[in-house]
Amino acid sequence: RGGGAGGKSVGSVAATASAATVVAEAAAAAAAAAAAWVAVLVAVLGKLDVGVVQEKVMPFVIETGDVSCCHTARLSCASLVGALCQHLPKTMLLQCPAAFSAKAKHQRLSLLQRALALCQDTDFQIRVRCCQQLLSLFEMLGVESVCAGEG
Repeated sequence: RGGGAGGKSVGSVAATASAATVVAEAAAAAAAAAAAWVAVLVAVLGKLDVGVVQEKVMPFVIETGDVSCCHTARLSCASLVGALCQHLPKTMLLQCPAAFSAKAKHQRLSLLQRALALCQDTDFQIRVRCCQQLLSLFEMLGVESVCAGEG
């Protein structure tokens, strides 16, 4: 009765393939939704109060870039790094957000540290996306800071 691969019935193999397709489609839809929300955030970032960006957006971006987060979250974080650099003062780029003060020392990162970590991510798509943001980082830091090795 069950003459499928590995003793499985043809029906169960087809069901497994269908489930895998559904999971893949759901993941693609989630990635597309995340990309759309990132685009919206980039579009409105300049209209938000700097305090809100510093207290809410920046910690969120830094946390979602952690290697323990999913691919879509890290890719979103990499996309937002350059936009944040265009809307924040240089000091905020170099400082750990106040929201991280209660975290363990190894968990307290600045936006610049997160960006540098994302440029070294194990996933090539994330490295590419973050490296595309380096011009914004460079412009924010300025030639003098980069040449002096600050940050």
